[in-house]
Amino acid sequence: MALSLGLLFRGLAPMRNLDRIRQVADGVEKMSREEAGYWLGMVMHRAYPRRVLAALRLLLTQPH
Repeated sequence: MALSLGLLFRGLAPMRNLDRIRQVADGVEKMSREEAGYWLGMVMHRAYPRRVLAALRLLLTQPH
């Protein structure tokens, strides 16, 4: 649960669109523990995590 919460806090912070926020939150909820740990590790241990967060958001949202 801590992995998912950490990833949600990092991933949703700059977002404003409620539909996309829901999509990312649902995607993080559906992730396995290993996948969530991988993404959180990528976000936490990079000097510039913006690209990792952008990639995660892109993978978890569907264009309208």
